[in-house]
Amino acid sequence: MKAELMTPETFRWVLTILTLGGAVWALYDVYLISKLRGQDRNDPLVKDKRFGFTVGIIIGLFGISGVLRFHGVL
Repeated sequence: MKAELMTPETFRWVLTILTLGGAVWALYDVYLISKLRGQDRNDPLVKDKRFGFTVGIIIGLFGISGVLRFHGVL
């Protein structure tokens, strides 16, 4: 029989902190997408950046909602 590395409650909070830390990246993507506001929308590079930032924001929102559901808030 092996000893547990951490209690289930500690594991829950470690997972929460890691997920929310990763979800902070979504805020950075919001900042970056706002910087693209005045640039040419027909430029393929701008379109690619906009798509990537949007995907990052969506992934961050899924992470935040998952943590909130995990803790019974939603």
